[in-house]
Amino acid sequence: MAADLAKAARGNPFLRLAGAGADPETLAAMPSGLHAHVLTEIGFLALTPDEWRIAQAFLEALAPSGWLDATIEEVATRAGVPTARTEAVLRRLQQIAPSGLFARSLAECLELQARDRGLLTDEVAAVLRSLGAIADGGISALAEASGLSIKAVDAALAALRTLDPKPGASFAAADQSLLRAPDFVATRIGHGTKQGWLVELNAATLPDIEALGCDDDAPLTLRRAAQEARSLARAVARRNSTLLAVGRALVRRQSAYLKMEVPDPAPLVRAEIAGMAGVHESTVSRVAQAMTMQTPRGVIGLASLFSRPVSGGGCSVSALRARIGSIIAAEPCARPLSDAAIADRLAADGIAVAQRSVARHREHLGIPARAVRRRTGPRRPA
Repeated sequence: MAADLAKAARGNPFLRLAGAGADPETLAAMPSGLHAHVLTEIGFLALTPDEWRIAQAFLEALAPSGWLDATIEEVATRAGVPTARTEAVLRRLQQIAPSGLFARSLAECLELQARDRGLLTDEVAAVLRSLGAIADGGISALAEASGLSIKAVDAALAALRTLDPKPGASFAAADQSLLRAPDFVATRIGHGTKQGWLVELNAATLPDIEALGCDDDAPLTLRRAAQEARSLARAVARRNSTLLAVGRALVRRQSAYLKMEVPDPAPLVRAEIAGMAGVHESTVSRVAQAMTMQTPRGVIGLASLFSRPVSGGGCSVSALRARIGSIIAAEPCARPLSDAAIADRLAADGIAVAQRSVARHREHLGIPARAVRRRTGPRRPA
């Protein structure tokens, strides 16, 4: 939208932009990040409409690391298609550069990169298939599980260390969204039990667009230009109305978190906000990925307010990860907890998750397994 406005402002004499940030060159230079890059690359895949719907579901599950933050089954359910169809689209998405994007695990991420760089030898593949063995038993356990010699395992690991375990993180430096003024401003108003929220689009970043008039006896080309300017002005007004609907629905749903009454956002999926705002789920996804909001908690990305619920846990994924991180941070350095022990601690808090789920979320946080933490401490990555 920003680039479209900039182009229109340069090429239409009946369209005028005013207000802060309305310079066409500034508007055209809006920042981009991982999701913007992936969206562009998806455009080159020539997907069918059904495949595009599945790709959108995958994009919504793409974490900043470049890994998938949902299972194939969850994406298939979200897109309303069979799992086999979803896997076929995933294979195409995993062709997007940089290699390793849309991986479901560390092993798959490294495998995609190794194959792309011609490093996927039989030894490297064997190590990747048995990579989990290194967590508890070190190199010797990995050698035994993979059927390789210690020397061969060392060589394979040396090749794997040249790869990037989080290929999406490189886009963080290019994403300047938090370095510019927020797109929304959410302010608490009223007193006592009559308190509420005022959610507005930030005037500091929102240019005023005005369609200038044209005489009826003007040449046809000028009348057409004036009509185009009026159409664009109406489209911008509709766009702003949609943005406000999404922003206000988000604030209503996450009011307790934004007021700092609870430490983590409530479980929330984009479909719920789409229903509240009366828009399509893909619209909510685009707004969430691109925009920020000034709140009592500071400037936050709208995407951070979404977190799918944990099955059987009664909390969001972000809250679960925060709890796992706090449990590990408090563990005795000499006796770190196993994933099973962490699962037991969570169960005592009323959060029922499997040991393998604990391992997956721990890896997402960049926290190594128990055997590595015993040697290096809880916060150093493996």
